[in-house]
Amino acid sequence: MAIAALTVNAQVFHTAGTLKPKTFSVGIDPTLIVDGNTDFILYGNFGYGLKKGIDLNGRIGVLGPGDTYIGADVEFALGSKFSLTAGAHSYGDFGLDAAFLTTFDLGKSADLYVGVDADFVFTNTVTGLYGFHWALR
Repeated sequence: MAIAALTVNAQVFHTAGTLKPKTFSVGIDPTLIVDGNTDFILYGNFGYGLKKGIDLNGRIGVLGPGDTYIGADVEFALGSKFSLTAGAHSYGDFGLDAAFLTTFDLGKSADLYVGVDADFVFTNTVTGLYGFHWALR
């Protein structure tokens, strides 16, 4: 029997800005996972601007401690500094994702982005309540 649970695994991969229509982005995110053990996973990601204020984002995580991570989301701009995302992923178990993001400009080449991320994971165990992530790039 599958149980849906919110997990503490936050995955905030991008700022609150959306891509312009018909533009494409590609990135690599090396990530440390610290949960009693320290593991490494390498994410490759892409984005594509669907229309003004809406983009599609996808990612694959390899070299990690277990299954390959595969996920995608659609991002909706809420003005220039906020956005909402909704998507799905597979990392051993299937999950649905939602996030609220905001971005603060720190100059021409740096942003601080903050997100509240929630994952509904369909599994046989309940693993937590919510996720929260701060990142500086």
